[in-house]
Amino acid sequence: MDLSQLYFSKTFTENNIDLDSSTVMKRIAVRGIVVNDGKLLVVHSQLKGDYKLPGGGKKEGETELLALQREIGEECGVLVDGEAFVKVGDVLQYKSSIEKEIDVFINDSRYYFCDVSEIGYQDVASNLDDYEDALGFEAMWLEIDEIWTIQKTLLGKKDSTPNKWIRREFWVFEMLKNHKNEFCLK
Repeated sequence: MDLSQLYFSKTFTENNIDLDSSTVMKRIAVRGIVVNDGKLLVVHSQLKGDYKLPGGGKKEGETELLALQREIGEECGVLVDGEAFVKVGDVLQYKSSIEKEIDVFINDSRYYFCDVSEIGYQDVASNLDDYEDALGFEAMWLEIDEIWTIQKTLLGKKDSTPNKWIRREFWVFEMLKNHKNEFCLK
C-alpha cells in the first residue's frame, strides 16, 4: 500500500489562545516513524515514563530530511536511509509560550516514515540536549500496542505532570496502532 494514502493531520489548541492579537512564534519540527522487525523506534523518558517519536526542531538552512537524519542520529544512534522518506502526517499545536515576549507558540510537527540504514552508528549520550539528558532519554524498539497502553495509562493519571508532547504523540501512536499492518508494525 502507498503510505501517502494514509496521510494524517491534527490540530491541538490550548484554551484561551488568541491568534489574531498575539505575538506568535512558529517552530517546524520533524519526527520519524522508523520500523525494524515490526517494532517502532521511540524515545523513552526515564524521568516521566512516556514515549515520543524521535525528532525535533529544524535548524535554519536545514532541509526537513537532513534535520530528521540529524535528530534520529542524535537521540537514537540510528542512521536512516536518506533516499527512503515518505511524509505521512502533520500535527499542529497552538499553546502558550514560555517566553515573555511571545504570546503563542506554534509547533508544526511533520511526520515521516523512514527506513533504517544502520543501528548504533553514533554515540547517543554525547549528543543529547541538556533537557533531553535531564529527562533521561533512551532509545527503544517496542511494539505499538505496548507503547499505546503505557501512554494511555499516563494520560489518565490525575496526579502526574506529563511531558508537553504526550497528547500529540498519543494521538499519533493511536493512528499507527489503527494502521499497524500498513506501517509493518506488530
